[in-house]
Amino acid sequence: MVDTGLPVPGARHDSRALAESGIADRWANHLQPGGPGMVADLGYLGTAAITGHRKPRGGQLGDVRRACNQAINSTRAAVERAIAHLVNWKILDTGWRGRLTDFPEVLRTVTGLEIYRTWG
Repeated sequence: MVDTGLPVPGARHDSRALAESGIADRWANHLQPGGPGMVADLGYLGTAAITGHRKPRGGQLGDVRRACNQAINSTRAAVERAIAHLVNWKILDTGWRGRLTDFPEVLRTVTGLEIYRTWG
């Protein structure tokens, strides 16, 4: 296992990079039955993360699976937008100047506000 969260060198599939980076081990409790879960894109199929459904070869998704994909993608889109907003913040572009212990709370707040803004 590599240090948790560090980039994995070389070209890797998302699910393999998740395992090799150590992030899967760190988030194992989220992925256990009864845990809070983790929402991910189709690159993480087979990792116990909550992912959408692939369209069957030569077929179509049923209404339930299509609605499930829409709900998952709506959640993922809100998180992706929150990350994009964080990237555009000058304070993060030039380096976080606050206490490092405060950063996770700032990140959760911005993500929550973005989800509220898009769903509210």
